[in-house]
Amino acid sequence: MNTLPNECLFDIFNNLRTDYGSLFSCLILSRQWCRIVVPLLWSEPTVRFSSLSITSVFLSTLNDEEQAMIPFETILPNYVKPLFEYTSFTISVGDRLYDGIDYYFSEENTFFKNAVKCSLISMFLRTSKILKNLSIKFNGIIQDKIIKDLCRNTTIVSLNIDKKLFSSEVIEIINENVTITSLKLLGNHLSFEGNCELAEALCMNTTLTSLVLFGDLRLDILAKAICKK
Repeated sequence: MNTLPNECLFDIFNNLRTDYGSLFSCLILSRQWCRIVVPLLWSEPTVRFSSLSITSVFLSTLNDEEQAMIPFETILPNYVKPLFEYTSFTISVGDRLYDGIDYYFSEENTFFKNAVKCSLISMFLRTSKILKNLSIKFNGIIQDKIIKDLCRNTTIVSLNIDKKLFSSEVIEIINENVTITSLKLLGNHLSFEGNCELAEALCMNTTLTSLVLFGDLRLDILAKAICKK
């Protein structure tokens, strides 16, 4: 039987990218369709956190190092490894990732849930080879591994951090990451020295084209730095 070229099928399925029920139905019809539909379904998986099974897939993708970021006294369920590394197709990770973890682990304490969030961010940074947009939004401490991974990442172009960071962490990301063009820093509270250091980092940066700042920041100092560019 003759079939449409993959390019045509992709265009058809792409028009259904938000109709997850239809895409799941197409997924099981043939191997050819499966190979085309899976990347579409998992390009923005965090928009579908009404499904607990998606969270289970994320948790099953954690490697030993990422599981070690979660308190050792807690044992995660023994999830079956998925057939695909689904998160390798992920392009965008949004705020609902963190809402989903709060829902999935509703009986756990905040410290545990924040540790899981850190481990999943680390997992996405490791597995998502085409990740373009990342939002980090929770009240806990970002583990050092996340900062290092963000500095080394070469795919993210848009980063939204809605939490308090130390000025050294912000500056490290600005100085070392060479692909981020859009940066949002929300809820930051920096000292006078921290504002001066951030201003200097912004002066040296050559990749940012969009910058949103909100929090206890010395906007006069930062504005002068931006104007110098």
